[in-house]
Amino acid sequence: MRVFLLCDARSGVRFDGCGFPLGLDEFVLPDIDAMLAVARRHQVGLMPVLLDFHLCAAAQLANGVQLGGHARVVTDADARRACIDRVLRPIVERFANDEAVIAWDVMNEPDWCLRGGPLMRGTAVPFDALQRFLGEAVACVQQSARQPVTIGCAGTRSLDLVAALGLDFFQVHWYERFGWPALAGPVAALGLPRRPVILGEFGGRGTRIADVLDAARQAGYAGALVWSALADDEQSAYPPALSEWIRAST
Repeated sequence: MRVFLLCDARSGVRFDGCGFPLGLDEFVLPDIDAMLAVARRHQVGLMPVLLDFHLCAAAQLANGVQLGGHARVVTDADARRACIDRVLRPIVERFANDEAVIAWDVMNEPDWCLRGGPLMRGTAVPFDALQRFLGEAVACVQQSARQPVTIGCAGTRSLDLVAALGLDFFQVHWYERFGWPALAGPVAALGLPRRPVILGEFGGRGTRIADVLDAARQAGYAGALVWSALADDEQSAYPPALSEWIRAST
């Protein structure tokens, strides 16, 4: 199970008045302790996702809480170093040998931070700055923990962002609006280093779950994760067809 932790740093991370990261608050590590205890009890392997692309969205307030507005940790060298050393490293070091953590996902769909889409209007970050941030975060995880590390990419079009970062395995997301050719194209043709590639997200509300999984297997993906067991957006579901496909395939 892929599980999100800090997301856009709306909670769990302490900042000064200028948006400079100071470290984690006192609740983060105990909360992760509790989550991993439940995972171990139920024999569920977790892939914690440290951050999400909404980190770089324009800041807005909701019930007095700031959402997004932290692109500085990507674009400013000092803030970037502080985020990695004071925010990410303590989490990874604390759980570096926990049997419930099977891998680390540094950031969910960071490529959206580049595109200046509706969430990023006026806040898109430069390619080089984002790649540097991701590369330093990947290095931090690999230095601090024994588990493999990946990054969840929003499709195949921006894999050049992560291809040279030394990931232990690659992760591509796909939804029907991307088109079937984007899913059916052979993994071997993506131009990535020789590492496993998984389908890290695909929509669970579609009616063609078996077709998606068959296509992913045929294309050479090493695994697939449905979106999602707990989210409540228009793509999220955990359909019976998923279990049926698994039973028929084993």
